[in-house]
Amino acid sequence: MQDEFENDQKLLGANWGAHGYENNKDMVDVFCAESYEQGVIAKRFAPEDVFADYLAVSNDGE
Repeated sequence: MQDEFENDQKLLGANWGAHGYENNKDMVDVFCAESYEQGVIAKRFAPEDVFADYLAVSNDGE
């Protein structure tokens, strides 16, 4: 199991399970773009739109 974890870390980088808005906003942006392009959502949202309530009360988006 340790070998698998070390291999994952080599492939994905040391911070592959990062938490928080700043660490994940690029991924959220891609998700929103793909959802819009595939017709899943009618409007193209930006990450800050999706997490507006969270950003209003946190320091994560600064």
